[in-house]
Amino acid sequence: MAYLDKETKKNMDEQVKKVAKKYGLKITTRREHYSSYNIYIREGKIDFGTTYKQMNPYYIKENYSGIVAEVLEELKKIVFGNGYYNNSDAMRDYFDYSWYVKIQVGEWDKPYKLAYANN
Repeated sequence: MAYLDKETKKNMDEQVKKVAKKYGLKITTRREHYSSYNIYIREGKIDFGTTYKQMNPYYIKENYSGIVAEVLEELKKIVFGNGYYNNSDAMRDYFDYSWYVKIQVGEWDKPYKLAYANN
């Protein structure tokens, strides 16, 4: 059963803050229903090509390139490290994750703000 404890979230938050600082992004995280680790990229100088999108962490290399892929890959390493496991078997309709993951640019009611260098 998916469960994300406070200590694991705290460890991931510290690593996410380093990535945010490295790329000049404003990122917030949220633990949702004790089972999901959500990352929201809110503002920065990187053009993601959209103001709102849920990123699929399993297909980063196929869908993104350049600095966008670099940022998403670093975030992916954080959330799929730190004791993450996936013992699921879709053929038997059995799903067993350590926690669920969501990486998102903006939110439906709070779009991503692209900050330009001259601001």
